[in-house]
Amino acid sequence: MRTGDVLVLRDAHRTILAQRARLLDALAELAERGADMVMAGRTHGQHAVPITFGLRAATWIDATNRNVIRLRQLEPRLFVALIGGAPWHTQDSPPS
Repeated sequence: MRTGDVLVLRDAHRTILAQRARLLDALAELAERGADMVMAGRTHGQHAVPITFGLRAATWIDATNRNVIRLRQLEPRLFVALIGGAPWHTQDSPPS
């Protein structure tokens, strides 16, 4: 992968992680506000045992946290660039 591509990916990765952090903050606030708000639980698309909206928001927080962990685990494999190139890269013609 070319160095420029890696730099663009790194910037995009930082942006995504920053957006995820803001999303987690908003979800945490939503979970707090909905802690006492009862709603129908769902299972297989049907009504189930009642839950709170805060619990539902907490499941979104959990899923988002898992995604952030996956993004962090990706960093050592993603941000690798080829430095240099073929030995004859700077010559006018390839070796004979």
